[in-house]
Amino acid sequence: VHGVVGKFAHMNPSIKVVIKIKWYEKEWIDKIHQSISNIGLSYKDISNLTIKWDVSAQELISRSSTIVGFNSTVITESLLMRKSTIIPIYEEANDKCREDVLWSDTNDCCIARSNKELFDLLEESIIDSAKCYHPETDNIMTEAFGYIDGKNSNRLINEMTNYINTNVGL
Repeated sequence: VHGVVGKFAHMNPSIKVVIKIKWYEKEWIDKIHQSISNIGLSYKDISNLTIKWDVSAQELISRSSTIVGFNSTVITESLLMRKSTIIPIYEEANDKCREDVLWSDTNDCCIARSNKELFDLLEESIIDSAKCYHPETDNIMTEAFGYIDGKNSNRLINEMTNYINTNVGL
C-alpha cells in the first residue's frame, strides 16, 4: 500500500501526499521506505511525499480530499468529515488477517482489492474528489456509533419506559 502511495505521489508531483503513522518509530519508517523502494522509487526523490507522526489524524483529514485507511478510526472520522475514503483490502488483509478486517463489504466508501485498484482510485479521486464517499449509505457509521439520525435519546427513553412498564409494573 505504501509503495502505491509513493508511486501516486511520484506521478502527481503537484499533489501533496502524506503517510500518517501513529508515532515515530524508525522500524515503520524503514518499512515504508522499503515498500517504496520495492516499486523502483526512492522516498527521498519524492519531494511531495512526507511521513508524519506529529500531526493529528483529524487535522490531516480536514486538510485532505482523499484518505486511505485500514482498520482505524480514521475511516469513520474521514466519513464524518465527508471525505473520499479508500480501504485497501488485499495481500495479508485478504488472506491471513481476513477475519480481523473491518468494513470489508461496505458501500460507504471504496474498497481497493489490489495495488492497481488502489492506484486507479487515487488517480480517479483527483478528478472526482467525492469518488469514494457515498453519503446515501451509513453502514460504517451505524456499526461504529449506532444510529446517527438524532433520535438515540428517544429510543433509549422508549426502551427504558417499556422495560419499566413490562418488568416493574409501574
